[in-house]
Amino acid sequence: TAFTAYREGSPRHPSWPAMHSAASAGSMWMPVVMNLTTEQLCHVKSVDYGVAYARTVAGVHYPSDNIDGLNLGQEILARKLPTYLANRYGSNPDQVRKKIEDNRFNWKQYLTSSCFAGDNANQKTTGQ
Repeated sequence: TAFTAYREGSPRHPSWPAMHSAASAGSMWMPVVMNLTTEQLCHVKSVDYGVAYARTVAGVHYPSDNIDGLNLGQEILARKLPTYLANRYGSNPDQVRKKIEDNRFNWKQYLTSSCFAGDNANQKTTGQ
């Protein structure tokens, strides 16, 4: 904890959704605008989770702040992306909304998801 401002490694401020986590929302918009495989989507989720988790390791957010931030970022994109893509690229907002709903993910379940379990299973079998 020497690299944090807090001896115990936790923030001394109230708990709020983490904005770094909210901004790390590639796993929401990428499958809407690209055709990702399940493996590719898992990798994108891993990056989003890694950005969020690093804020906990740094001692600047509680774990729940980061999970709530990831879910908040998803919600903001769900509300804004259909109109943005329609105005900018002529996308069909209803089709965008459908893809968003098909790809929504509850970050509170990430550690028990097949993406995370798959990562752990792979690490165990390869010794990494």
